[in-house]
Amino acid sequence: MQPSTPAPSPALRMVNVCGLLPHNYSRPGVAWRSVNTISKIVVHYPGDSGDDQEVYLDRLKMLASYHLNKDWGGGWMGFGLMYHRVIAPDGTIYETEPLELITWNAHSPANEIDLAILIDVGIGQNVTVLQRAALLAYLEQLCYHTPAIPAGPHDVYGHREMPNNATDCPGPAFDLVTEWRRLNP
Repeated sequence: MQPSTPAPSPALRMVNVCGLLPHNYSRPGVAWRSVNTISKIVVHYPGDSGDDQEVYLDRLKMLASYHLNKDWGGGWMGFGLMYHRVIAPDGTIYETEPLELITWNAHSPANEIDLAILIDVGIGQNVTVLQRAALLAYLEQLCYHTPAIPAGPHDVYGHREMPNNATDCPGPAFDLVTEWRRLNP
């Protein structure tokens, strides 16, 4: 099996915090996949007040706890943070779940084709210059330099573009998604 995490370019600052965040992978609905099934990259934003934590890991733990304790419908409780990567305001990309984990991030609980990226920007805030640079560099890494993941530049979407979604997500990050596709036809 190919490694799930691409070798980052020197411009990318990636920190793996998967083992530090609350999760429960023994809950019903947890499913795994091979990374070669990832054919869509879906960008999200949290839609809350944003980063008010002095220590950013505390923010990630709070988001993971919220998803872990959320009823996602029909009594299906979460199993951890539903995003594979989170881009902090300082441009650091946090690896928050293994890419092999199928998260419930868009259009159905069986998201075996999605890699979920959260741009952590609060309501009324703008994406930072560092977040923009990190997202665009990471998308380039995933779409052009990670052969184990077949998603290409035209396979990057905002959450609201996915079928059966009534949401404004990814909010202020949506312009980045459309910019990416415009720059990478």
